[in-house]
Order: sequence, then C-alpha cells, then structure tokens
Amino acid sequence: MFHGAGTTSISLAFSHFLRNKKRKKTAYVELNSSDEIRFIKGGTQKKMFYHMGIALFPNVTPSSLSDILQMDFEYFILDMGVLNTYTAEQFSHCYKQFIVGSLNSWKQQKTLEKIKHFTKNTMIHQDKVIFIRVSAEKESNLSIFSNPFAKIVNAPYIPNPFQISFDSFGFYENLLR
Repeated sequence: MFHGAGTTSISLAFSHFLRNKKRKKTAYVELNSSDEIRFIKGGTQKKMFYHMGIALFPNVTPSSLSDILQMDFEYFILDMGVLNTYTAEQFSHCYKQFIVGSLNSWKQQKTLEKIKHFTKNTMIHQDKVIFIRVSAEKESNLSIFSNPFAKIVNAPYIPNPFQISFDSFGFYENLLR
C-alpha cells in the first residue's frame, strides 16, 4: 500500500508458503514498477522465471496481466505495491484482497483516508479487505466499532521470504480463510 510497507516480502513469503508448504501451483506477479524481483537471480531476469518452485513474473504491466491470468496456476499473488488509480481496478477484481500497511497512531489517519478515497472512487469494498499490519504495535487503536476492514491481522517478522518459519504458518493459513 505504501512504499516500504513490506508488500513484496509478504507477497513472496505467501507465495512460498502456498507453493512449498501447501504444494499449490503458484505464480507471483510483480504488478508494480519497482522491478525488484529480477534481482532474486542476479538482476538479469526480464521474463518469467522460477525460484524455489514459484513462477515469478517481474515488472508486469496491467495490459499484459490478462495473458498471465490465463495460465495454469492455482494461485496468483499480485503484488501491486502502492495502491493507486492504475492498480485499484485490478485490486477490485481479486478474490482475496489484502492491504499491507501500518496502523501506528501517527500513520493511522493517513492510511484510513487513503483507503476511504479508493473505496469511494472504485469498486473496492472496504468490508472485504483484510488489512495486514506491519508494526511493532501489538494492538490497533481502532475500536471494534470503527474498524472498516473485514479483519486486521499482524504480519510476522520476515527476514527472508523464502525461509518462513513454522511459527508463521498460522498467519498464512489465516489469509486463506
């Protein structure tokens, strides 16, 4: 959702969990302009490549997404990076919708305003969005009555998205529910 919030790490770790723990055919799609995942194998990958059994699609544009979604995978993890007018339409069509960000007291108002803007101007339904909180705070300051999301979950610490710990399996299982 916001630059540096951990969207790519969480998306890659979730892809790794689906492929290597659940044995599902999984594609990770970098649907943002960061062009970061090609560096997983030395920076030379410009087209789809595999890493630890996951099909990785670097630097995908919205116009080429439909071809990828026609491929034979059980799960497509779309890393949209920052939610903006270009990615909001694709986001609204996703079966499961996750927003990664912080609800720290000093960021909470800005986060909620941005999400309200997109839900008002797009087909994104806030009450279906699972908010993945990356924060040191254990609990949110949002009361149960003002929580606009379907669910708020705390992301585990992810030093390496391709080496997830047994302790974090519950987090990924929860995302599938």
